[in-house]
Amino acid sequence: MEKEARAVKKKKRQQGANAYGWACDFETNNDENDCRVWCWGAENIETGEYRRGKTIEEFMNFLARVPEKNLYFHNLKFDGGLS
Repeated sequence: MEKEARAVKKKKRQQGANAYGWACDFETNNDENDCRVWCWGAENIETGEYRRGKTIEEFMNFLARVPEKNLYFHNLKFDGGLS
């Protein structure tokens, strides 16, 4: 019984961590004739787990494998800057 209780607590902790989601960033080539993601990174906000890849296809495959889908992106260069 104690083993089952530990398993339930562990699962709840994992679910709680999953609620935080991932901080993500893309590096892109913005050439009109070659617009693409050439590098991406994602870090779990709660656990610090880090994943990275080189294509948007790899990023989409990463998303298909992780249970948490809360993603946070920010890129000051594209979103605006300080005056």
